[in-house]
Amino acid sequence: MGNGELGIGEISRSPARDYIHNGPPPAVRAVNNPGDEAELLVRFCKSAAREFRLGINACAVIVPTESAGTKIAGQLSYLGLEAHFMSSKDLDLNKQGVKVITLKAAKGLEFPIVAIAGFLDATYPTIPKGTPEDEITEILARDRRTLFVGMTRAMRALLVIVPASNSSLLLEKFDSQLWNLGNRE
Repeated sequence: MGNGELGIGEISRSPARDYIHNGPPPAVRAVNNPGDEAELLVRFCKSAAREFRLGINACAVIVPTESAGTKIAGQLSYLGLEAHFMSSKDLDLNKQGVKVITLKAAKGLEFPIVAIAGFLDATYPTIPKGTPEDEITEILARDRRTLFVGMTRAMRALLVIVPASNSSLLLEKFDSQLWNLGNRE
């Protein structure tokens, strides 16, 4: 065995790494209607792209449903920000403009700038009436994990947009020590 080679059973002792977050804290903002949501998304994407000296192609909007994604992509394009909804089967990361994808399609991807939006039209998560309490707990835990995965897709900037009339347990109780809560009304 030569110098520097590890024998069977030996353990590589690499130095511990410290990861230091040095970007802006993730932000949460509340909106009352889809128009306000779209305008906030346009401002956020343009501002973050400029701040980090990236093109608008570095932005992704992650949504709970395909329906919400289609609507948001249309609204952003109408406001002059090129945006495309992409399902997981037609995902094209090289396409110009903002990528609008579902939470499930975002798994395993990363984007420098991420906004989580699209919760205005429907209750998230959807829990059918009469669902037993233990199943509700499991649905909430599963969807909380899915939402967390969506949040962790952001490399530099993250914005979460919640409905002002929030009634979801998943979209409330953001800790002001960890999040930029701004003016949520």
